[in-house]
Amino acid sequence: SAGARPSTFVLRRAVELPPAWRGQGLSLTFVKISAPATLVVNGRKLEPAERPSGSSYRMVLPQLWGIPEELSAAGTLRLELTLPNTWVQAGWLDTVPQLSATRDGEPHFLLVRSWNRVTNILGLAAAAASALIYFVVFVLNRKRRDAGWYSLEALSGALYPAVNLNLLQVVFGPLETPVAAVGVSLAGLAGVEMMHAMLELPRPHWLWRAGWLGHVVLAVLFGGPFTSTYYVTSTAGLYLAAAAAYQVIGYARAARTKRRAGALMLSAGWLTLACLGGVDILGWLGLGWIFGGWQGAGLGIFMIACAQSVNLGREYIHALAAAETLNRELR
Repeated sequence: SAGARPSTFVLRRAVELPPAWRGQGLSLTFVKISAPATLVVNGRKLEPAERPSGSSYRMVLPQLWGIPEELSAAGTLRLELTLPNTWVQAGWLDTVPQLSATRDGEPHFLLVRSWNRVTNILGLAAAAASALIYFVVFVLNRKRRDAGWYSLEALSGALYPAVNLNLLQVVFGPLETPVAAVGVSLAGLAGVEMMHAMLELPRPHWLWRAGWLGHVVLAVLFGGPFTSTYYVTSTAGLYLAAAAAYQVIGYARAARTKRRAGALMLSAGWLTLACLGGVDILGWLGLGWIFGGWQGAGLGIFMIACAQSVNLGREYIHALAAAETLNRELR
């Protein structure tokens, strides 16, 4: 292990090319690579096809290097990948790199890259829009504490797709990880508070708030790039998983016993987030990215925002119907 002091990892490999690939343009792709790596092929440094600005310590997007025809014509590629040890995940290679006879990457790389980008954009946009709408509802009617809690939940949860889209690194640098992790755990707490407010239950057990405050303390003490993954992001994922399970059961019970409108949809929404976001949690825990780097949390966040939007629309329709009934009675 390189420890907490930044250093460099260098991986070397010689690859004998099939005859049909020699003299063709090739590509080397990494669906998941966590450091701003450099690649040297046969002694020649190659630039990645895409490197977002602001990626100073952590690489977010899948990486592709195009290998020109003159290098593949030699028949053997001497690959040298250099990874600066800028944070604890810099040396993690969670997915298998792919060398293919394509210029833009093989199909799996293209599919996962598009999926992750689109679903994170959907999750971020839906969470931000629904947070604004419910905040307005709360401002106009302070009795709607559930609307205020959901606004906080959505806004906090939006930090995770923002991290995946590399929107926070420019602002917070290496502190983006603990900032987003605290936001994720706050989304779990706000979700629990929102469920209790919506179902007119007593305030949640004090351990939920104590757990989140304890997580904030962890973020302050261990928020560095070589400690935050182990102590902050991992515990945020576990806290959110516990909150999700609590809400799946709580909403399902309310839908069954109280026939509360919208509860079943929210139970299904949190179950979807738990299943899809579980893939991301496993990855941040260091257990590897199953499905080859595919991310599911963005879609899960989008589904919860959609469920909340449907519930708000149902409330609006019922309010209009009640107002129409009252008008007819007053005539």
